[in-house]
Amino acid sequence: AALLPLLSLLASWLPGAGGVSECTLASLILRYHDNPIDLDPPFAPYIDSYKVRLDWSYDSFSVDARPDTGCEVKGVPAEPKSVPIGGSAELTVYALHPDIGAKHSYVIQAFRQLGSETELRSLAIEGGEISPVFSERHREYSVRLDLTRDDVRVVYVLADNEQRIMSSAQEERPAGEEEGAAPAPGPSPAKSGGGGGGEEKEEEESEKDSKSRRLLLPAPDDAARGTDAEGGGA
Repeated sequence: AALLPLLSLLASWLPGAGGVSECTLASLILRYHDNPIDLDPPFAPYIDSYKVRLDWSYDSFSVDARPDTGCEVKGVPAEPKSVPIGGSAELTVYALHPDIGAKHSYVIQAFRQLGSETELRSLAIEGGEISPVFSERHREYSVRLDLTRDDVRVVYVLADNEQRIMSSAQEERPAGEEEGAAPAPGPSPAKSGGGGGGEEKEEEESEKDSKSRRLLLPAPDDAARGTDAEGGGA
């Protein structure tokens, strides 16, 4: 009989015992007022570290966390967590076992933008092949089209909700070909030798026309915040 309390205590430490193997969070949500903030990576109970990128106008963030059944949550601030412009803030939230005190930590690192950023978060082209592969720091791309396509759809995600995008496009032609220029003369027919009965041979060359478009994004110094620019988008 004296061993029963000890066995009960040991059972609470064993995985699966009492319905709780390890205390984790069932959900973790960040928001600015009613605006959700994306976690990177997306939340999963056994992922311990997250990064978030705040718009420059988001001066703080709030945390909504729900623990698994039989567990408690600690470390959630009662007030929004402040983040300075261009700065960062770190917050640790715990899923706590109320009986044994064991806890599982979740670290959140929040970075607030300056408001002068001109990078896009993502860029994709529907109906064409973009080159090079998209990178936030790269500013110039070529898009190669099929002969059956005359246009493309540009799909992008802004890095900041207050950003405005401006784009331009121009057609590229094969080397040596100018718009409106007459086609280059083809090779002259071969002439047969004198006197007799030779056949004239003619060579024909054909080239498949390819179309390409180049999308130019403004360099960092070309787009200052507050300037009215025409939006582009999906």
